[in-house]
Amino acid sequence: MFSSYFKTAYRLFKRNKIYGVINLISLCIGMTCVILIYTYVKYELSYDDFFKNANRIYRLEYYSDLRGELNTRYANINQSVNPGSLNSIFGIEKNVRFAPLPDVFAEANGQKIAESDFWAANPSFFTLFDFPLLEGNRNSVLAQPNSIVLTQKTAQKYFGNTRALGRTLNITFQDKSTTLTVTGVTDLPPNTHLHFDAIASKSLTETLYNSKLSEIYLGYNYLQLTKGQHPDAIEKQLHEINKVDYRLKPLTDIHLLSNVRAEISPNSDIRYIYFLSAIAIILLVIASINFTSLSTAQALRRYKEAGIRKVMGADKRQLITQFLFEAIMLSLMALAVSYIVIYYALPSLNLLTGNYQFTFPDFFNLTSIILFILTAVLMGILAGLYPAFLLSAFQPIKTLKQVSPSGKKGTAIWKSIVVIQFAASIAMIICTVTIYRQLHYVQSKDLGFNKERIITVTNTQGDRYAPLKSRLQSLASVEDVSVSSYIPGISKTSGTALVQIAYSSDSLTFNWISVDYDFFDTYGIKLKEGRTFSEEYGTDSTQAFMLNETAVKALGWESPLGKELNAFNRNGTVIGVTQNFNFLSLYQNYSPIIYLIDESLFFNFSIKIAPSNTISNALSQIKETWATMLPNSPFEYQFVDEQFDALYKNDQQMGTMFALFATLALFIACLGLFSLSSFMAINKRKEVSIRKVLGATVTDILLSLYKNYGKLIITACLIATPVSYLFLRNWLQQFAFKITISFWVFLIAIAAILCIAIVTVSYESIKAATANPVNMLKTE
Repeated sequence: MFSSYFKTAYRLFKRNKIYGVINLISLCIGMTCVILIYTYVKYELSYDDFFKNANRIYRLEYYSDLRGELNTRYANINQSVNPGSLNSIFGIEKNVRFAPLPDVFAEANGQKIAESDFWAANPSFFTLFDFPLLEGNRNSVLAQPNSIVLTQKTAQKYFGNTRALGRTLNITFQDKSTTLTVTGVTDLPPNTHLHFDAIASKSLTETLYNSKLSEIYLGYNYLQLTKGQHPDAIEKQLHEINKVDYRLKPLTDIHLLSNVRAEISPNSDIRYIYFLSAIAIILLVIASINFTSLSTAQALRRYKEAGIRKVMGADKRQLITQFLFEAIMLSLMALAVSYIVIYYALPSLNLLTGNYQFTFPDFFNLTSIILFILTAVLMGILAGLYPAFLLSAFQPIKTLKQVSPSGKKGTAIWKSIVVIQFAASIAMIICTVTIYRQLHYVQSKDLGFNKERIITVTNTQGDRYAPLKSRLQSLASVEDVSVSSYIPGISKTSGTALVQIAYSSDSLTFNWISVDYDFFDTYGIKLKEGRTFSEEYGTDSTQAFMLNETAVKALGWESPLGKELNAFNRNGTVIGVTQNFNFLSLYQNYSPIIYLIDESLFFNFSIKIAPSNTISNALSQIKETWATMLPNSPFEYQFVDEQFDALYKNDQQMGTMFALFATLALFIACLGLFSLSSFMAINKRKEVSIRKVLGATVTDILLSLYKNYGKLIITACLIATPVSYLFLRNWLQQFAFKITISFWVFLIAIAAILCIAIVTVSYESIKAATANPVNMLKTE
């Protein structure tokens, strides 16, 4: 019996190649996109959930004590609000504090490399975060001073494929250095927000920075609560002890539900997950609907076949089984083709997914295969049920008399289907265009500082930087040189400092930047009032501060010049105010900034290349000068504009993915419209023939058909417009600086859809309008 079903299905596919291929393509695109999105979303939702006690681990965060709308949440805890010992607080089972080690050099086997992701942590790091250890004992790897745990990638970089355990690594910061012993090697899963290259014991902060780990300004605190303990109770205890507004962020929420200051690594956004999931559902529904509509349109051409089968003795159950079998087989075939497409499209897919590179086994695991086989079978059943029952219900005497089945009810259903399909497509087009416009705005907005043609290099000389800076400034290819603690727009954090107003009990938390005299000229930061730091004033390096506009607003001052402040254990006078600029990414609003001069905090050189020189020539001169002045320090640089653009890499990838899926959704919707035009052409051929006999021209008939389709598209627009507007308004709220949602985007999307729809339905419409009416009416 099943062999006859196979033969019938094969002959049907061979006889109706166009409809068979369209059905297969529609299903294949839908299933491929669903498999890709499902795997990606599953990966994004898995961030940090592999830790044994992930549901009990929280990050300690705090709100800075700014005024009104300026309150800001921080992922790190600075010295001024460090809660001290957490072991005494009831409900905390474990706690760990770690801090990044900025601007250090690591050396082993003759290799000296600038490292930006080395951390120092207390001994409980690997007991709270149970990363797999390839070498070493997790209970003791950080117990001894001068010990360090490397990631597998870092260990291979310095020691090749040899065993790293027991080997030594020399760590240098400016004029201080120490030797660390490798006590462990770990392997970091890609789905964690804790990205580091090495973790050193806490003693390293004292050696390099003269500060205990508990005192270092920019440290992170993570807590593991006892079973059943609610985080609200911990927050209350912390507030009562420290009088600081602490919050606990669940570990597994950080990647998708957090966007606070000083994040360890760029996070994603749960709204992207919702949107991608919605796209997957929409694509699957559209593909299923197309499958059903094409199957039904094709089935209506087989009503004579159904009549003959009934006359030959086939019962209703056999007819239903035949049509369901055909639908299920086509659905499973589409699934198989989808996996072939994924296999060959994987390199292109990995260009969009960021840090994690998918492999084919990620899509071909047993759970996923069973899930998608069941999905394909269900799609086949749903797609085959309607035409199966429709054809099995025909009366043989009518089908053999060539009487076409009535399609009024079916036409209403298909019109609704097309409206849904195109509403989804229009909404996706509008959203994609707006997302791209926002990303372009972010990358082209005037940031309030210049980021072009500037490279940054780690300052290895500490407060002995002056000879190197002078030599670099003398180069014809260099326009300006500055030394500072942080770099605008790209530093992972700006540092926070407690600012005390003179003769007042008021104190506020500001971002701070330690700068030299050339900082504002190098970055083109404009002055609003007062003056910048100058070597002409001997007290500027010890008794002067500058503020930005937001800091002045936070202080509530109308005339800030000459006002006195205390910060960094120094009393000083405000000498100038700069205009606001985006020190951090455009996700955050302008933050209050206090500027000072402290040579011990000059971590980075900023070198501005003269516009009269080529980049390659300038870099060659700078590198040669660097090698002459500092033969033992490698010259490793980064462009400020490239690093700034990298802040929005995830958004760019999401925008590309949305554009891709929107295009595919539109393509599938066009296939659906093609099936509708085919279905309606069958049902309207008598009407069209009568109209032609009564004198209607081909143009009249085409306009009548296009008018029907136009109404469907307009209805889809009325549905899609408010839905896409609400989504975009919500999405744009995450940006402190954003575009307005333009009405012309909606008009362009609607116009594009109308044009595409007209082209899509023209084939069947012209075919119906130009057919000979005699061939249709002679059977009546």
